Amino acid sequence: MEPTRSSSPSASRVPGTRWHPLAGSWASDVAWSSAGRLYHVGRSGELFYSDAPDYNRFHGVGPSDARAIACGPNNECYVLRESHSVHRWHGSWSHVADSAYYPLLDIAVGTDGVLWATEGPRSPYLARKPPTIVFWSGTSWERVGGEGFRITTVGTIPVHLSHRREPYVWIPAERRWHPYKDITNLIDIGGTPTDGLWAIAEQPAGPSLPPYGNRIAFKTLTTGWTWVSGSGTSICGGTGVLCAHVGTNNQIWIRQA
Repeated sequence: MEPTRSSSPSASRVPGTRWHPLAGSWASDVAWSSAGRLYHVGRSGELFYSDAPDYNRFHGVGPSDARAIACGPNNECYVLRESHSVHRWHGSWSHVADSAYYPLLDIAVGTDGVLWATEGPRSPYLARKPPTIVFWSGTSWERVGGEGFRITTVGTIPVHLSHRREPYVWIPAERRWHPYKDITNLIDIGGTPTDGLWAIAEQPAGPSLPPYGNRIAFKTLTTGWTWVSGSGTSICGGTGVLCAHVGTNNQIWIRQA
C-alpha cells in the first residue's frame, strides 16, 4: 500500500482495547515478530522472548550487549550490538553484517527480509553530520538518501525519524522520502507488518502531564494520527491488534484485543 499524501486524512481507528503491563518486566527496547513472538532487551543487554498466551514467561537467549532489536519474517530477531554489528537469532545465532561507513544507530527489517539501518554519529543533535539511511544488499550497505536516527518498517516500507524528530516514509515508486507534516517532536516509531504505524511524541510539562511526559499515537499509511492513552520511551507494532511499548519506568506494556 502506498502512503497517502493527503493534507488532512481521516483519523485512524486504533487497534486493540487497552494496555496490559507485563509484571516484573524491564526493557530498553521491544520488537514483535509477524508470527506473534515478543522480543525485548533486558537490563543486562540480553535478548529475551515470550510467546502467547503467556507473554509474562521470558526466555533469555543472549548476547549481553544488545543496543537495538528488530524482527524479520517468521520469528527471526535481528540484534544491533554495541560493536555496531548485526546478528540474527532464529533458534541459533548467525552474523549478518558489520557496521556501515559510520557506526549503526538503529535497525529495522521489512516483511521482505530487507535490513534497514541509520548510521552516523551517536549524537545527531551535537554532531555536524546527521545520521543517514542505509540498507543491506546482502554484501554491502547501500545509501538511499534521507537522514534520521530512528527507523522502522510498515510492511516492506521503511519510515524514519529525521534529526528534527519528524517521520518520513519511503515512496518506492519515486525513490524518495515523503514527510508526515501533521506530527512532530517524536522520540520513537514502530511499524506493523501490514499498514499501521505507532509513535511516541514527547510533550512539555503541563497541568495534565508529568514533567517530560509524552503521548502515544497511531495511524495507517492512508489515514491520520489518533492519540492513544499511555506513555513511554520505545514502541513497536505487531500483527493485527498487537502493540508493545516500554513505559517510562522501563516496564513492558502490551496492547491486545
